[in-house]
Amino acid sequence: MSNTYEGITTVLVPSVEVTVNFNDSDKSTTSIGTDYLGSCICFLFDFTYCDEQICVLDHYTYPKDEKGLSPDKVLALLMKQFVSTIKDNLYLRISEQIYSSATTVSNLRLLVVGGDPKESRRIRHTLSSLNANSFKLKAILNDPEHLYLAEQLINKIILLKSATRSLTGREEREGK
Repeated sequence: MSNTYEGITTVLVPSVEVTVNFNDSDKSTTSIGTDYLGSCICFLFDFTYCDEQICVLDHYTYPKDEKGLSPDKVLALLMKQFVSTIKDNLYLRISEQIYSSATTVSNLRLLVVGGDPKESRRIRHTLSSLNANSFKLKAILNDPEHLYLAEQLINKIILLKSATRSLTGREEREGK
């Protein structure tokens, strides 16, 4: 029974041009993927930049603990992470913005996959609220790039349910 789905990814996508490692991000103009997502979250951005279709994948490993943060604070944290990830992968200098007349990031979409249901709950709730335009963005986001990105993501986020969860310490010790 365990072989039922073996090799399904090779049927759907025989290979990817770029494979993103644990706790890393990268870009591609053709295909991109990551292995062993586990309890981590995959943020897959698809957008147009300088008239080229680009995707950026971020294998997110919860570098900050969102537990106890308000949705506004989680949103600010995520927008900072997202802008940084996109700029790093487009090789933009800090002074360059993701929205200038010549080099605007446009037609942006975000696919969110994976994540332990408990650990990713705040992130998923925040992105769902952003998708539904439930925030007063100008009151939360002071950085113009963060605001621009958040506005571009309204009604353009797809969240897929988690397929895995992290084991508790007890479950891990018992080998479940």
